[in-house]
Amino acid sequence: MPLIKILLGILYIDINIFFFLFLSTAEDNVEIFTRSGDTVIIPCNQTMPTASAESPGYLPFLLQWVRTDLPYPFFIGFGPYPPYIDEQYNGRISVNKGTGDLKIEEVRPEDDGRYECQIIVLDGNFNDMENGTFTHLVVIGKIDLMLNICFDAI
Repeated sequence: MPLIKILLGILYIDINIFFFLFLSTAEDNVEIFTRSGDTVIIPCNQTMPTASAESPGYLPFLLQWVRTDLPYPFFIGFGPYPPYIDEQYNGRISVNKGTGDLKIEEVRPEDDGRYECQIIVLDGNFNDMENGTFTHLVVIGKIDLMLNICFDAI
């Protein structure tokens, strides 16, 4: 039985390394490495909408942050109203109103994933929705935790 655990552990590591290398070679992917408990800032990489000659005054827009493994945005901000924040991030995230950058405090292993900033301008032209660059947040130590869980389950 110990040989099976070792082989499964090696297979698990190989799959994770392949997946990690695949993500890190994507052209539109940025990686940020952090440790559990740290504070990290993920840049929005979008231009915040401003009033122009075509749309003078206030230009309403939604700013949302999504993670590719979640079914819906975990942050949605709209103008002066309080933002929607998913309960797993409640009390740990904030967004810079000028840049849209996402700040995550007390990073957890489950925060590991691919993040994207999206800006949706509410001027009736929904073809202009802009998506940001994917940012892969890599929480150091996550694989060790997963290996322990994997070995304990066998």
